[in-house]
Amino acid sequence: MPYSVIIRIFLILISVKVCKSGNILILNSWQSKSHALTMLPMAEKLQEIGHSVAMYHNNLAPLGKISDKINSIESVGKISIKPGHTVGEVFWNFQVDPLVYEPPFVFSLEIMKSVINDENLATVLNTSYDVVLVDEIFMSMQAAVALKLKQKFGSRIGIFATTDVNVLFTQYKGLGRNPITETNFYTSHFDMYDVNVERFWWRLKSFITHLKEIYIHYVNDYHMKGAGELLEISSSFDEIFGNSLFTLMEFPYNFGYPVTKSSNLFHIMHFCPGAYRISPQMIQNFQSPNFCPRII
Repeated sequence: MPYSVIIRIFLILISVKVCKSGNILILNSWQSKSHALTMLPMAEKLQEIGHSVAMYHNNLAPLGKISDKINSIESVGKISIKPGHTVGEVFWNFQVDPLVYEPPFVFSLEIMKSVINDENLATVLNTSYDVVLVDEIFMSMQAAVALKLKQKFGSRIGIFATTDVNVLFTQYKGLGRNPITETNFYTSHFDMYDVNVERFWWRLKSFITHLKEIYIHYVNDYHMKGAGELLEISSSFDEIFGNSLFTLMEFPYNFGYPVTKSSNLFHIMHFCPGAYRISPQMIQNFQSPNFCPRII
């Protein structure tokens, strides 16, 4: 997977921020292959340029060692809830309802309750990291852990948008849009070619979707606060984004058009010119009968 010029700028930024060689933690819920294959190359690249990189992931089945280059730490939880299956509503075609963002937050909170006394989690919480990167789609547990590390050790926080920049865009900028006259971010792709603001049904559907955006913000914020209480810390969207120095975005430049432009938003990839083989270790992990990925 090729890296853009901006990822190089980001790596330089990290080097300056953490004084040449830093201790970096990446928090991830390995319930989606896209999350694994996106974050791992960046973690290995950071390791190659001299940083000490650890990746803490929590899942429903053990993955074991995921890379020879980085320190992999995992907690395996046992919960009855499963991540939402929304494959039919394709993210890449924008056929997504705001309500599909709740299952990852619920899953993250429930698995945190399951592993709260886990030794590996305790090790992470008692280690001083210079930079902590949070995967924004499973944010309940990860935001709480990142904020706890900031409280204890002064760790710097960054957000890694692996699935959608739903929080950055819809919660913080969506309220400033007019849901009646503008094409909604969640509008199905076939509706985007047939926008008619004079049509009552189209305006009503857009308005209802906007109300869902507002509703799901508070629902997921509730799950995040629940995770924070487990670590005796205040956690919420405002807390995690207010304490974040930057947001990384994995989408190609041309695909990132719904995202607000800011000085702390970094694109880290672009369209791949060709295919690359997955590492044998990663293939082995995916083929293991104990590995249960979920596409969110």
